Amino acid sequence: MTDKVRDPSPEAREYVDPEERIRPMPLIPAIVAIGMVVWGLVYIVVVGPIGPSEYGDHRTLADLRGAAGGDGAGGGAVDGASVFAANCVACHQAAGTGLPGVFPPLAGSEWVNGEGRVVANILLHGITGDIEVLGNHYAGTMPTFDRFSDAEIAAVVSFIRSSWGNHGDPIDAALVEAERAAARRSGPFGGGADLTTLRDQLAAEPAGGSGEPGDAGASAEAEDPGASSAEAASAEAEDAGAPSAAIEAPSEAPAPSESPSP
Repeated sequence: MTDKVRDPSPEAREYVDPEERIRPMPLIPAIVAIGMVVWGLVYIVVVGPIGPSEYGDHRTLADLRGAAGGDGAGGGAVDGASVFAANCVACHQAAGTGLPGVFPPLAGSEWVNGEGRVVANILLHGITGDIEVLGNHYAGTMPTFDRFSDAEIAAVVSFIRSSWGNHGDPIDAALVEAERAAARRSGPFGGGADLTTLRDQLAAEPAGGSGEPGDAGASAEAEDPGASSAEAASAEAEDAGAPSAAIEAPSEAPAPSESPSP
């Protein structure tokens, strides 16, 4: 064969670049896209970009967190059950039974039903080490929840102390605030031994707190009521005798001297 097929030039093997004029955008998708843009602009103008929604959860952050320092059992407006469900249920379970050998139960726990200030301190500082609950030992770590507000801690403590058959009294945010200010520890409790020490320390403190100026006088009066009564009686006697002395004072004055005879 004398005739040979020659390869076409590189330019001939290339496809022509697409152009809008050659391959225009389909009409229907273009209409849909333009319609969506127009609808979005009209919606923003009519409704507003940050207008309140008519659907969904209308609670504000203040409603969820509650009023700081709110009074009443359960820590004011904070829902203790919601705080528990969001932060505690994974370990202690919805029924407060915990996980055998891993996480201690809250239902029937002697710690939960004991001193409320101890439970508040557990949440404020956490636990690391061995603890005995209902006759069973648990060795693990419970993180601190000091990031919670006083009302949140009071609400969740009050919730667990009144649920699953527990009979502990509720606590309020003022108690949690006082325990937080006391700064009893700089780290987590070392298990049940440290909690027992704290419980005994709180039991030894006079009612109404310790370290206040008025507590010393109250405790001294409680230790020796007879001395206080004697002091009060002595003070009353002194007060009663003061007016009589004042009345008798004029009679003790010297008689006026007789004037000289003329």
